[in-house]
Amino acid sequence: MKFTDIFIRRPVLATVVSLMILVLGIRSENALPILQYPRTQNAVVTVTTTYYGADPDVIAGFISTPLENAIAQANGIDYMTSASRVSTSTITVNLRLNYDANRALTEIQTKISSVINQLPAGVQLVLCASAPDTPEIEQRLRRIVAEHPNVKWIFDMVSHEVVTQLYSHAAVFACPSVYEPFGIINLEAMACETPVVASAVGGILEVVEDGRTGLLVPPASPDALAAAIRRVLDDRDFARALGQAGRRRVEDRFSWTSVAERTERVYADAIAGFSAV
Repeated sequence: MKFTDIFIRRPVLATVVSLMILVLGIRSENALPILQYPRTQNAVVTVTTTYYGADPDVIAGFISTPLENAIAQANGIDYMTSASRVSTSTITVNLRLNYDANRALTEIQTKISSVINQLPAGVQLVLCASAPDTPEIEQRLRRIVAEHPNVKWIFDMVSHEVVTQLYSHAAVFACPSVYEPFGIINLEAMACETPVVASAVGGILEVVEDGRTGLLVPPASPDALAAAIRRVLDDRDFARALGQAGRRRVEDRFSWTSVAERTERVYADAIAGFSAV
């Protein structure tokens, strides 16, 4: 006889046993302590920045990377991811388990503000540029300039005399190009004995000697650009030395007299080589 046959043949016994199991279960539920687990939550903060018309490399260099470096200093961060696309930077900040999301958001906003406002007190930035590549860039630039009273935007094609005054009265000239075939504006600033901070790209490498006639920084690297500008602004003797060396380099290498002499030598060498054949 199987064990289950006992309950089949004696239904009353089966009912009694079932009731006993039910009673014991109810009693156990009321008597045994119930473990309560803590609430778990992983908060996420997303920082999205739009710069219309900018390609992914510019977005990454001028927006995503500086913001990531600043945000990383905030407390409560587990890890970050970022994506730089055309016109848009998206940074996703994942907070540590159960970290106060409001506190983290406040700290992140503070860190972002520290990146936006990097000009020293009392310094005026003069932006002499017109005809932005797209209407969206112009609108964005107008909006940003309006938020910073120490930024002066000259949105006109100014005369040679005005440009000379701007160069001559500047404490430092910055040329943060991502591409530059020659960069004659750097030569113009150097001719006015103004120290130059420029991107190490294209023809600028031929014009500016890093550490002697100016400072070169990687393109699309606003942190390096800001550090170089601050170095020149904070050390006036160094700035003066850069300006004077820049003026000498323009006279020695890029004046019309120097260019004519070197051109003459090229032709003379070519004629001598032809005659020798």
